[in-house]
Amino acid sequence: MPRPGGYARRCRGTGSARPTGFVPGVFTPSEIDAATQAGAEVVKLFPASSHNPKFIRQLLPPLPDAGIMPTGTITREDAREWLNAGAVALGVGSDLVGDSMRTGDYNSARRSAREWLDIVRAAE
Repeated sequence: MPRPGGYARRCRGTGSARPTGFVPGVFTPSEIDAATQAGAEVVKLFPASSHNPKFIRQLLPPLPDAGIMPTGTITREDAREWLNAGAVALGVGSDLVGDSMRTGDYNSARRSAREWLDIVRAAE
């Protein structure tokens, strides 16, 4: 059976030796705690679709040092709710780029990026 936080500690050690960020993926409160104890300032809550913004609100009182970044199926429609719940960042992919990678229409990705920035700014 894997030790809680064992993977996070190994990745943290590797990441510390390079000028890169360290954002471990987590799913449970125990994993969030272990990653934070291992030195992670931000954790990637994945998949966010298996949780909801209330989950973050409930986690932050006992884990106030956890910077939580929900990732996976975050949309423009629910982004503000995640941010208002205490998310420090959002991991977005398909709702940001849509079909632009396949079609080569990067103008739609630019428009989407502007919309995302407006959402984040409004939540600040």
